[in-house]
Amino acid sequence: MDRTQTTGVRTPPPLESLTTHAMTARRLIIATLLVAVNLFSGTAVSAGALLTGISRNDEAASLQLFLRFDRLPGYTAATRGRRIDLTLEDTVLADSLVLPPVDGRMIRMTHRREGAATLLSFYFRYPPQKMNLTGKKETATLLLDIFPGNPVSAEYPELVSQLRGVSVVERTPSDALDPRVASRYRGDWLQVFRQYESAVAIQAPPRLLLPPFPLAAALRPPLQADKWLPAEIGAMAEGDQWNQMQRPLRALLTGQTEERRKERLLLTWAEAMVRAGNVQEARPLLERIAIEYTGTPLADLAAFLAAFVQAVGGEHQQSFHELEALSERLTATTPFAGSLSMLLAELALAGNRPGEAEQLLGRAAVLGEASLAPLRQLRTADLLALRRSDGALAAYREAAARSILIDTDPMSLAQFAGLLYNAGDWATAAERYQQLADQLASDRLKGLALFRQAMCRLHLSATDTTLRLDLLQVQEAFPDTEGGIRARLKHTDLEYVEGRLVPGEAAATYGELARTAPKKDLRLEAAFKLALVSARMGDHAASVDQLMTLLREFRSGDLRTEAEALLLEQLPGLLGDLVARKEYVRALVLASQNRTFFARGWLERGLLLDMARAYVELGLTDEAAQTYQYLYEVSAEADQERIHLPLIQALFAAGRYLQVEEYADRYLLRHPEGSDAGLIVLLKVRALYESRQFDRALAVLQAKDTTPTAELGLLQARIHADRRQWPEVIALLSRPE
Repeated sequence: MDRTQTTGVRTPPPLESLTTHAMTARRLIIATLLVAVNLFSGTAVSAGALLTGISRNDEAASLQLFLRFDRLPGYTAATRGRRIDLTLEDTVLADSLVLPPVDGRMIRMTHRREGAATLLSFYFRYPPQKMNLTGKKETATLLLDIFPGNPVSAEYPELVSQLRGVSVVERTPSDALDPRVASRYRGDWLQVFRQYESAVAIQAPPRLLLPPFPLAAALRPPLQADKWLPAEIGAMAEGDQWNQMQRPLRALLTGQTEERRKERLLLTWAEAMVRAGNVQEARPLLERIAIEYTGTPLADLAAFLAAFVQAVGGEHQQSFHELEALSERLTATTPFAGSLSMLLAELALAGNRPGEAEQLLGRAAVLGEASLAPLRQLRTADLLALRRSDGALAAYREAAARSILIDTDPMSLAQFAGLLYNAGDWATAAERYQQLADQLASDRLKGLALFRQAMCRLHLSATDTTLRLDLLQVQEAFPDTEGGIRARLKHTDLEYVEGRLVPGEAAATYGELARTAPKKDLRLEAAFKLALVSARMGDHAASVDQLMTLLREFRSGDLRTEAEALLLEQLPGLLGDLVARKEYVRALVLASQNRTFFARGWLERGLLLDMARAYVELGLTDEAAQTYQYLYEVSAEADQERIHLPLIQALFAAGRYLQVEEYADRYLLRHPEGSDAGLIVLLKVRALYESRQFDRALAVLQAKDTTPTAELGLLQARIHADRRQWPEVIALLSRPE
């Protein structure tokens, strides 16, 4: 029997079989390892970096691009003319990636794949002068800091290389549109009370021209004057004794039986009434003549006188049209063509129609009548004044030197005196204003003329007592007229400035006039002076409220610029006081009402910090975040560092965790040793925790440049607790303080 069979012991395989088996096992292990390596290698290739965001930040001399990844890839950058090429190894772009905006500095951006890498190309208007690239693995961010080119650097590249970059300085001269720059009185607001004068327009009527007396001499057939008009009537006419001649004319008319003489006397009687200014008596007589003698030259002359009476009464437009309708017939039947054209020109001037006036003054009938030359010269000066021509004053001086017509013409006197006043010829203006006052029958216009005369004396440094009496007399004599109210306003100004009137009483007067003055510019002036008195009393809240009311109610006016300037001077202090007193709602309402000033850059951006803090205190987190973001984007780099922390806090409170991370990374890249770095890291980790990005939060917590703190340790323990990783929680909480 075979021994091997009887014992049941297995015989070892031959040596060749063992060798073969070992080699087979080794091949299997190597194959397995290769497969594993290939698998892991394949995983590495497919797990490239993902570019999730690009944001842009502009400063005066530089431009930054912040690139965010899920993990930081390898990178290189090169400047090629006007282009910067950034190569990101093993990187793809997220589908949700939004490219940064382009403009006059960075004009274009493109991207394309180059094998496993992504090439980003940034194009600029001028070749960039300098470029720095900084990456941070812990936050998976990349900062491309670019010093853009400009016309100087493009033209002088050697200079750029020597100076290591030059910038075209954005000059910031005083904004000419800023009311504080444009105001005439900023820095010395008291001068408003001393110097400011709103425009005065005295719309006095002209002394209208009538053809030579008597008009009836033009009636046909001709009849010598001595045949129907006694010599004593002619003598009275030469002495302008129009009232005195009316009784003898009526007596002559009563005893007259011859029809032609009767017609002439009747018209002459009516003419004497018109020239005397007895329009109430003249009107019915002229109407009777027009009706009884309709269709005759006598009726036309009566209609002419009736239209003249209308014009004297101030109905310039209506009388112009009526006289124009009569002009063709009167020109054909009377020698009054020149006088009629001149009268129409005067009415056109009174009606503010300079084009028609110029055409009428240029008619041959006017130019050809030598007796009209002085009046035409005066009316030409009136035309220049109406057109606000620079030559008007010289024209008036020449006309006044040639004739005395201006001395008795209210319209011309008012214009001449106003031009003298504006030219600073106070003494001559005062004389002309007195002449004007003597010519005016209207209290409304007379009060204005006397007020202007008193203002001439103010400029001539009249004694204080005399000037005050002048203003008081005008105020008392014409209390409800524009002149009287202007005198009251100026008297209040002088009394307040000289300290004879306490601020409260001055404010009461200005407040009353702001409500009741008859003209808009006077109400505006009084309203502004009320606000100015309030400001000088230290009641800035009242002053600001009064100024905002003024700007709302007066959409135009000479003092709006000053009102804006005074408002801008007071707003910063008032807003700061309201925030300091924790009156946040009032502060925000006030800031909102004046948001135009913020938008135009006329209020310091520091005020917006107060507004942002007010939003925070009121729990308006979205508004706070928006305000801080605006401040960050418009601030210089030096100011951005101190805005970062409150901005990130506001974003966190508003639940904008992605933006928290973005702004935190910006800060940590640019200010890694900044005083707020610890708090900003904490906020970033909290934002990642709140958005349930535990792995990324732990990566930040465990980064070598993250300084451990108790708060970060507790947050890390909370993350492990949420993952039920209790040993890690115990280890963290067991650490000594």
